[in-house]
Amino acid sequence: MQKIFCFSIIILLIISCSTIGKNKTTNLDSTEISMRKPAPSFKYESFYKTANISNLKISKDENTVYFLKKDRVDNIYAYSTVTKVITPITKYSEKVNTFLLGPEGKFIYLEKDNGGSEIYDIYRFNLKTKKTRQLTFGKNIKPSYMCSLTKDGSKLFYSQSLKMWGKSEIKELNTKSGQSKTILKSNDTTWYCSDSLSKDENKIGLVRFIHNNEIHAGYLDIKSKKPVIFLNEKNVKNNNLTMHENNIYFLSTRSSNFSRIWKYNTSSKSLSLMPLEYKSDIQEFTFHAAGNSTTVKYRGTLNSKFDVYNGVFKSKRRYKGDFSKYLSHAVFSQSKSVLVKSTSHIPDQYYIQSKQNVELFYDSNTSGIANKYFTMSRSTFIKSFDGTMVPAHFYIPNGTAKNKKKPAIIMIHGGPEQHFDAAYSGISQFWANRGFIVVTPNVRGSTGFGKKYQFMDNGDWGGGHIKDIIATSQFVKNMDIVDRENVFLVGGSFGGFSVMSTITQYPNEFKAAVNIFGPTEFNHFVRSLPTPAQKYFIGELGFDPRKDTLKNKKVSPLYHVENISIPLQIHQGSNDVRVPKRQSDLLVKKIKDRGINVDYVIYPDEGHGFTKFKNSKKCFVSIADFFEKNRHL
Repeated sequence: MQKIFCFSIIILLIISCSTIGKNKTTNLDSTEISMRKPAPSFKYESFYKTANISNLKISKDENTVYFLKKDRVDNIYAYSTVTKVITPITKYSEKVNTFLLGPEGKFIYLEKDNGGSEIYDIYRFNLKTKKTRQLTFGKNIKPSYMCSLTKDGSKLFYSQSLKMWGKSEIKELNTKSGQSKTILKSNDTTWYCSDSLSKDENKIGLVRFIHNNEIHAGYLDIKSKKPVIFLNEKNVKNNNLTMHENNIYFLSTRSSNFSRIWKYNTSSKSLSLMPLEYKSDIQEFTFHAAGNSTTVKYRGTLNSKFDVYNGVFKSKRRYKGDFSKYLSHAVFSQSKSVLVKSTSHIPDQYYIQSKQNVELFYDSNTSGIANKYFTMSRSTFIKSFDGTMVPAHFYIPNGTAKNKKKPAIIMIHGGPEQHFDAAYSGISQFWANRGFIVVTPNVRGSTGFGKKYQFMDNGDWGGGHIKDIIATSQFVKNMDIVDRENVFLVGGSFGGFSVMSTITQYPNEFKAAVNIFGPTEFNHFVRSLPTPAQKYFIGELGFDPRKDTLKNKKVSPLYHVENISIPLQIHQGSNDVRVPKRQSDLLVKKIKDRGINVDYVIYPDEGHGFTKFKNSKKCFVSIADFFEKNRHL
C-alpha cells in the first residue's frame, strides 16, 4: 500500500479585494431546507455516534463481516451472518489503522501506532486466545505498512520507511517465527508494495515514489529480489496496482488529464488502456472474490460515483431502488456481499446481500437523532477571480431562510491533494446543528478534477487558491440566507496554512479563524522532512525555502502575523510527524510577541489528526464555541 506525501483529515503581496469579482446576490435552491423543521440542539457525543464503519472484510467461510468502528478509538468489530449479532474483537486504547484477515481464520494482522504518531507497527491478534503479539518494532522511528499475505498465511509482505515519508524498503515476515528479512533494499529509493500478489505468489505489485505527481509502476520478483519497472514516464502518476492472472491493472495519468485504468501483461510485456467509458478521474478500483466482481469509484460532475462490474470489467451490474442512486461502496465474497448506501444528510447504512435477500446489518446512526433532523447539502460551482470554477458543497441547517439567516463556516481541506465530497460528515452536521452553514470548497490544487486543476497551485502556494477562498467568501456573503457579517474560516494541515495565508493577506474578510496543525514557516518545515519529502514540497512550492530566504518570507505566514486583525485559535498535536509542533509554537510565540491574542490548544496524545474521542470533542466543540463567542462581538 503506497503512502503519498499528503499532509491532511494544506505571493504574500497584499492584493486588493477589488481584483476578486463581486458575485451578485446568490441563491442555491434551499426551498426544501427552509420548510424542514429546525433540529433540537444535540451534543457532540451524538454526532460522534453517527460515524461510518470502514475496512469491511468478509471471512473465507462467509459467516463473519469484520470492520473498524469508532468507540473511544477505532477498533475491530465483527458481525455474524449466522447470529445477526455485532461483537467487539479488539479493545485497544490506540486506534487500529487497518487490518488483514489471516486466511487460516485464526489471526488478524493489524497496524497500530502510539499517541497518533503514525509510526505504525504490525501486530497479530489471535481470535481464539484474544492475545496480541507485536511483529515489528519501529521504536517510534520506522513506520511499517502492510501489503499482502500469502494464501496459507505463512508470509506477510510489508514496506518499512525511515521516518514518515522517508526512504523505504520491502520486507517479508515469517508469521510463525516473527522473523523478517529485507527483499528489496531502499538504496535511497522510496518503495511501496501493493496489497496484491500474483497467483503463483512470486510477484508483488511495486511502486517507486519520485514525488506526488510522478510514481513509477512495476513489480518485485520475490525469488530473485529484483524490481521490474514497466512504466516510469516523467510526471505520470501510477497507483492502485492490482495483480490478476498474468496482468497488473493500475490507475495512471499517462497521456491524459485524468486517472484511467491501464493493464500490463507480465508475459507479453504489453501495456494497454482499458476501454472503459469514464471521462473523469477514476479514484480507485478493487477486485473481489478472485476477480468475480470489480468495483470502481469515480468522479461525477461534483461528487464521487460508484459502479459494480461482473468479473473483471465485463458487464456493469444493475441495482434497484435506493441502491441504484445511493450505492457508495461494496465488498464481495463468492456468494455474499456488503452494500453501503450513502447520502449527504443521513448516516451510512450497511446491508448484507445473499442471493436475492438483502438485510440491513448496521445503521451508522446510533445517536438517537431522528434522520429528519440532519442537515441537507447543496452543491454548486463558484466562479473565482480568473474564471476558474471552484466546486463547493453547502450544509444548510434546517429552517434556514431569508428571514432566518445563519452565520457560515468555510472549511478548507488538507493535502493539498485531497477533496471534499458532499458526503455525510458528523463534524459538518454538528456545526450545522450549532446554527452554522458549513461550506466546503475544493480550491485549485484539489484532486478528483483532473491533473490540470490539481497542478494549478504548484509554485503558487498562497496565491490563486487563496483567491479561491476569497471568491468563496464573497459568494457566501451574497447568499440571501447568510448573515454576511459573521463568516468564519477553518482549515487543517494544508488547510491550516491556507487559513493563515488568507487572514494575513485579507485581514478583514472573516470574523474569526481557526488553524488546525497547519505549516506556517517553510524553511524549518522542509528541513524537518526526509529527503524524498523535501523534494516533493520544494516542487510544490516552486522554490527551495532553505536557500531562497526572500521567497520563503513572502510565502510563510509566520512572517506576516502583524497583519492579523481577527480572533484566532490554533490546535496542535504534540506527536505530529507531518507538521511538527514547533511550527505552531513558533507561530504562537511570534503572534504573542506582537501583542496579539491567540487561543492555543495542545493535544499531548495526538499527532496529525484526532484518533481519540476526548480530543476530537475538545477540538470541534471549542471551534464552535469560539465562533459563537466572536459572532456576538
